[in-house]
Amino acid sequence: MREALAFLTPVIRSDAVPSADALACFPAAGVAIGAAEGLIWQIARGRWPSLPAAVVVAGADVALTGALHLDGLADAADGLFAHASAKDRLSIMAAPDIGTFGAVALGLALLARVAALSDLAPSPLLLAALSCGSRSVMAGAIGALPYASDAGLASVFSAPEAGARARRA
Repeated sequence: MREALAFLTPVIRSDAVPSADALACFPAAGVAIGAAEGLIWQIARGRWPSLPAAVVVAGADVALTGALHLDGLADAADGLFAHASAKDRLSIMAAPDIGTFGAVALGLALLARVAALSDLAPSPLLLAALSCGSRSVMAGAIGALPYASDAGLASVFSAPEAGARARRA
């Protein structure tokens, strides 16, 4: 569980490369993240109207996850929507900067999250379940789909030696 939390959040720091076994703990880590967001939602919703409370929870999600999912979304949008060859798309996704497609994807994702939280006013249990489900899908996809590159953050789960090189770079 510690490896999964260290990979999925900045809360636990570790220089160790996670093992493939950490994937099995992704759902439990998702429950922990979602439960924390649910608690923050309850506190924020008790103090403010839905919209500002939703902004607080969206910000807490970014802080609790280290924006890992948002970074991946921006990289994917920049690479997948670029008018470039497959090789160049991988280079675009690996670049540390953000392009127009990534910025638009981030803006829309954050707006959608705030709008959904504000409108639905979900229970903390629902937030924990959604977070668990998203991390379960992530673990399943990492385990079932081929990795596009031999060096990248998730490569530690498919090719540990490549992942170790990526972490040192």
